[in-house]
Amino acid sequence: MTAARWPDPLARNARIGVWAPGGQVPMSHLQRLARGIAVLRGLGYTVEAGRSCTSALGAYPLPPDAIAAELHEMLERFEGVIAAGGGWAVVPTLSYVDWDMVGRAGKPIVGHGELTSVLNLTVQRGGLVAFHGPMVMSEWAELSAYTASEFDQVVSSGRDWRARKVPSSGGHADGNLLWDTDNDRNSDDSSGSSRDQVLRTVRPGEASGPLWGGSLAPLSLLLGTPLWPQPDYGSIVFLRVDNIPRDLLRAYLDQLRQAGVFQRAGAVLVGKINNSRRSVFDVDDFDQIFRAIVRVPIVTGFDLGPGRPMSTLAVGGKARLTCPIDGRPQLVLERELTSPTS
Repeated sequence: MTAARWPDPLARNARIGVWAPGGQVPMSHLQRLARGIAVLRGLGYTVEAGRSCTSALGAYPLPPDAIAAELHEMLERFEGVIAAGGGWAVVPTLSYVDWDMVGRAGKPIVGHGELTSVLNLTVQRGGLVAFHGPMVMSEWAELSAYTASEFDQVVSSGRDWRARKVPSSGGHADGNLLWDTDNDRNSDDSSGSSRDQVLRTVRPGEASGPLWGGSLAPLSLLLGTPLWPQPDYGSIVFLRVDNIPRDLLRAYLDQLRQAGVFQRAGAVLVGKINNSRRSVFDVDDFDQIFRAIVRVPIVTGFDLGPGRPMSTLAVGGKARLTCPIDGRPQLVLERELTSPTS
């Protein structure tokens, strides 16, 4: 596959569209949406929420063709698109997206979680790098300095590098929001760190290749469909693992193994494991599970979200991962200093 092109960086006064492909923002969380937009505006961006954020058809989100059409319109009107939040309604929208148009537009698309499918298809079908990064309600609404700096360095005006080491925040990331309870609740800002949050090597080695991946459940939903975004050989597969018991993690990983993902991978990078849940079948720790299924170099403990702190990764962009036996793992993003319109 031809290397994906990087979109143009967002200038500080850029216009950003807020898109809600997973369905409208609940009435109880409109305050979070407004707070996230206010933070982005405070950084100098001009921000406009799309109709998908606040409109629905009866008890359901807008029709999937309308949600896709809104993305197309935003890519024409704005310099970038950031997701309001996740939501499973994004899945039926995928078939209506004009991925060639997404690639031609050359604009950054930012999100994570259920947006995993959008990001990888932007790369696979549109030939354009997309960004696994902060969303309006879950990260921008309760911004950390680390999250803002990483976004600026990878997506915005700070992006003037050819190679950049992704720093570790050193923070704690049990950041799943209680969406159905307290509208003003921030993510857990504890400075504590469990073993599953520590940046460490699980299997040593090195790899260089394009970044591919995201959240486990959204990836699994595309397996067996024409939309499955098969990773290139040598890809650095990154996985966000949160709110999941160990037996279900084993099932997801084995599904990816059977689909050939780990045979194609050069290495596997895992985020901080958030809010892990027990099950009656829990007999292994997380490291044992990964070592049993994944045979390539493995590291865990990167700041992949959700909540704060969160790094921004360039999906489809080239990266180098070093997993030492002793010492801290290191991820370096690489790019050519060119734009898709040059």
